[in-house]
Amino acid sequence: MRFTITGRTAYQAFIHIALIVLGIEVVILANQNRHLKGVNQTPEIVALKTGDSFSLSGIVALGSGWQIDSTSKQLICVFATKCPFCQKAIAGWKRLDSLRVARRITMIGISVDSVLETRKFVAENAIGWPIFVAGDPKEFKKMNHVTGVPLTAVRSGTGTVEQVWLGPLSPENISEVASAFSGNNTKHP
Repeated sequence: MRFTITGRTAYQAFIHIALIVLGIEVVILANQNRHLKGVNQTPEIVALKTGDSFSLSGIVALGSGWQIDSTSKQLICVFATKCPFCQKAIAGWKRLDSLRVARRITMIGISVDSVLETRKFVAENAIGWPIFVAGDPKEFKKMNHVTGVPLTAVRSGTGTVEQVWLGPLSPENISEVASAFSGNNTKHP
């Protein structure tokens, strides 16, 4: 009996060997992937909620002369310069800025972008309230449980979050913020 190798049998043998090698590679890569997921898995950041602590450490004033009175209640507005929802949030924040003096609202904005990008954003949007930039945005977001922007929070003089909103503020949200600074629960336009 004579065994001859034709082009077709050589091709089929090659395909069978290639499939076996690929199968072995899949098993090896799956094991490596499983190992990496177990070793390098980072914990998920929990969203900021009422009662959490909100730290203002590690932020730098964008303008000169801006200081934070950490013993008074503050309205914190966290944003990113390239975020379309942050752009929409500006209108609500400007409405609150117009109530700032009458309601004695201490309002500060905190950018999670670079100083240069933040300066441009502030100028383009004619923002008049004090703006700060997070020195290390990743650390700032992790420390304060900032899972998304725009984020608006009422921070007590002790550093505890009294109320928090994620996303652009609705007219009802603006009334809630105004009420938080008026000392009563009445609605304000």
